[in-house]
Amino acid sequence: MKKDKPALTSSPEWTAADLIDLDYFLEMDSDAEPSALHARDEQIGRERLLPALGSTMGGDPSPELRRHGLRLWLEERRRADEHSPAFRGVWPGEAYAHALTFVGVLLSVILFCVGAGLISSVLHFDERYFNVPVFLVASLGPQWLLLLVLGLSWLLKGRRATGAAGFLQGLAENWIGALVQKALGQERKAQAARFWAQAKRRPYLWWPVVAMTQKAAVVFNLGLLAAFAGSLMVLDLGFFWESTDAAAPDALTGVVRGMSAPWVWFSPHWAPTLQQVEDTRIEIQNAEKLYPLNGPSAEAWVPFLTASLVFWGAMPRLVLALWFSVLARRSRQNYGFNERRHRELWRRLVGQQHTLTAVPQGQEDDAAVVLWGGFAPPETGLRAAVLQQLRLNPAAVLTAGGMEVEQDREAVARIGELRTKKKNPRIVLVAESWSLIPKDLTPFLKSVRETAGQETPITLFLTGLSKSGDSFADVPEAERVLWEDFAADLNDSHLNIRPFRGNLITSAEG
Repeated sequence: MKKDKPALTSSPEWTAADLIDLDYFLEMDSDAEPSALHARDEQIGRERLLPALGSTMGGDPSPELRRHGLRLWLEERRRADEHSPAFRGVWPGEAYAHALTFVGVLLSVILFCVGAGLISSVLHFDERYFNVPVFLVASLGPQWLLLLVLGLSWLLKGRRATGAAGFLQGLAENWIGALVQKALGQERKAQAARFWAQAKRRPYLWWPVVAMTQKAAVVFNLGLLAAFAGSLMVLDLGFFWESTDAAAPDALTGVVRGMSAPWVWFSPHWAPTLQQVEDTRIEIQNAEKLYPLNGPSAEAWVPFLTASLVFWGAMPRLVLALWFSVLARRSRQNYGFNERRHRELWRRLVGQQHTLTAVPQGQEDDAAVVLWGGFAPPETGLRAAVLQQLRLNPAAVLTAGGMEVEQDREAVARIGELRTKKKNPRIVLVAESWSLIPKDLTPFLKSVRETAGQETPITLFLTGLSKSGDSFADVPEAERVLWEDFAADLNDSHLNIRPFRGNLITSAEG
């Protein structure tokens, strides 16, 4: 007999503001009395979650079920917080969204002015000309240097950028954090500061800030283009370059051809020819040659410089801004709600429903059971524990985590065979909670995940150290916390921790 699956109503997609509010309310609960938390959340689970999710909300919830249930809890907390004396008409998530918009507009205005000022700084007003290499280096050089620094910092130090790029992102984060804390008021100042110090490093908050800085960089290039267009409209400008090297025209023409490759196939006249490059080489001291060539030099270089600012300045930043926005959305969609505080909240929400639904009503899907690290319970006790606690039927009992590496490989291979027979098998790894979490467990779980698929449910079924000699015993709280922290670090939304609880019935009926 299979579990009755609840008919989930459509749940809105989690936004960054929702995740911030969830983190914030959990942070507020860290100072509350445990008994009050249990009473409040059990009531929310009984009155809101149980009617919406069905009686199967107990036990090991699927990621979709957990996301939906925590969303209902968040709505209840917001509704209750509206009547709190400390509520100032805005939640931290909403304050974050407004702060992100404000800081993005502010940075865009600043960078637009910087871009316009940069063009003005390389324009020689007295002689009314642009030095083409200086124009390109000044307008595009710093941008590509920052992209190089960003890429190297990504490869060497992870997601946090260093140098000027990291400074800009850090400045934006600090501004946003100050605005969020200001919006929450003095009554919650300490909680807001503590909450933001932890939350600002999360991917679902970091990616939007990075995307915002790239959008501001697009505006910087718009400032370059606007100032360039304005100077062409009000001044009769010349475009020249200098060099005493005889091979310089060929070298500059090669650079021009390389830079114009993205557009020259549909607009060849947007790239100067070798002859035009030759004709616009001058000595600045020779003022007699400078002014008569204003018109021809502008015709040769203006389309190329404009296209360069668009294709090599604005376009890469626009692509990065869109890509980082996609990563921001993906980080929210992939958020597993699998941390210890989420599990503790779910246990409070389940409350009495957990004990009512944990009793098996019959055999369900077959499961591959992996005994880890030399744990070897009797077959009858193992089958009874998996049936009663997880409502699963052990189809294959494997061993791994011992001295023989070949055992691990065989276990992974058997799991792969089971997956070919069943579309969505269940995998249960049974381990003793009192033993130290071994280093080889992480690569083993990675191999299992690669073989079984990203959405195959994996349960870490833990048993404590029994003083009476039984194979299965309750797991102490401290040991459960260590294993849940280990699972949270794996960032696997389909990986669940399930500690053994209660008494084991090993009769034939069990």
